Amino acid sequence: MRLLVFTLLAGLAGTTAAVACPAMNMSQGATNLGAGQLASPMNVMLSAGGENRLDQCGLGMLGFGQFRSAPDYSFVVEAGFPQDVVLAVTSDCDAAMLVNTADGQWHFNDDANGNLDPRLTIPAGAALEGQVDVWLGTFAGGDCAASLTLAQADAAPPVSAPSTGPAPGANVATTMPPPLPGTPAPIVPQPQMPQTVQTPQPVPVPVPVPAPAPAPMPVPVAICPNPNMVGPSLTLVGAQLLQPQAYMATVGGPHDLSGCPGIDAWGSATEAPSFTLYLSQMAGFQLTTDIASDCDPTLLMRDAFGQWHFNDDTNGLQPQLVVDGASLNGKVDIWVGGFGSSACQGTITFRTASTMPQGGGMMMGGCPNPSMQGVPVSTTGSALYSPTDYFTTASGSQQLSACGLPVFSTGYFNAQPNFSFFLSGMQEYGRLEIEGEASCDTVLLVRTPDGQWFLDDDSNGNLNPRLDLTNMFMLNGRVDVWVGSYSGTSCPATIELETWHS
Repeated sequence: MRLLVFTLLAGLAGTTAAVACPAMNMSQGATNLGAGQLASPMNVMLSAGGENRLDQCGLGMLGFGQFRSAPDYSFVVEAGFPQDVVLAVTSDCDAAMLVNTADGQWHFNDDANGNLDPRLTIPAGAALEGQVDVWLGTFAGGDCAASLTLAQADAAPPVSAPSTGPAPGANVATTMPPPLPGTPAPIVPQPQMPQTVQTPQPVPVPVPVPAPAPAPMPVPVAICPNPNMVGPSLTLVGAQLLQPQAYMATVGGPHDLSGCPGIDAWGSATEAPSFTLYLSQMAGFQLTTDIASDCDPTLLMRDAFGQWHFNDDTNGLQPQLVVDGASLNGKVDIWVGGFGSSACQGTITFRTASTMPQGGGMMMGGCPNPSMQGVPVSTTGSALYSPTDYFTTASGSQQLSACGLPVFSTGYFNAQPNFSFFLSGMQEYGRLEIEGEASCDTVLLVRTPDGQWFLDDDSNGNLNPRLDLTNMFMLNGRVDVWVGSYSGTSCPATIELETWHS
């Protein structure tokens, strides 16, 4: 059995037109740098600027600034480079720098090079063992000309000194400067002249004007998760997520959740969602969302009805949310937060499982019925060349031996199939393998488009079934699959489909 292949997308770059964010996969190519090139400072002329705010891209915990989607410069140093590499920027505006190193870590700086310019040191080792992407942004929008200087640590230019006083060679006035506003003019000696003595007139004493009372300082408003904003977006239907899909996620955020009205959650998160899902055909499914990371993440979800769901530590320090699909048809926002000062990269996984009724209705009352349709799944022979898992429940109320089907085995099944697969391109392969795995003793029943029935009980070992179908041309069309129970009990089950050339 080959391992299940997950879809991994770094940062979800390019998945939405609503919010674009810095994305490594938009690099236009990297410059190869040898040790000799960095032994003295090397300058690259660029433009600092961008339209994407870090706090709307799930990177607000790094700092504040606006950056482009594509890196402004990418480079690769020769293997085993022995020194740290210093990146320093000089510009005509308040520039900021964002870097993603070869080990996948984000780095940010705003003013370390002096004069509101950024500077970062990339340590030797894993951070330089591959491509390094650099974005030059601005603190508050706009753009300006900028120079990026790269050098190994012992050759890096010093931090820029702040400019003070007149420039060298400038003319300096030799006369006494005029007095500053509000200060008395300097006393200049004058020749003594005879003065006429006059009787002073009484001067009225001014009545002081009462000082206005200072206005009270406004209480800062908490910055909370904002469902009016849109995160990196995915459009999915329930059946697609029967095969789990995984994406890279940034854990943490700068805003405390404890003061957010209507949200029973803790920890910290970003204002914009980490992900925005546009879901449909979710009735009959249950959506499970997991996080795997090296820190302490939290999960916050706002479903299509505006209800909030939160979890912290279901799997050790890792959270999990399980939500009925009936409340998920529409826009669903998800925040990947952190507990305390947690901040790291993680993986978020979405998957669905069928929740077709097991205690009555269509699933009960009769023998396996091919006129009924199970959960619909459309796929191809080439897609199934990567083994694909589908989650369901093994169960049944009807003893198969009493149904008169041209198969011989004992087991209990429902009338409705668990799945109805609509297959194409199957003739390019030699066989289709269908395996079942469950904690109870399951039985697998399949009906192919040409009306043939196939059944297996224990060929996969450990009381699990397996079928190998070889008439591949006849598999183009609808293939119904029932996952039954040998003894009539029920339990969670997984079936795996995989095509083979032989």
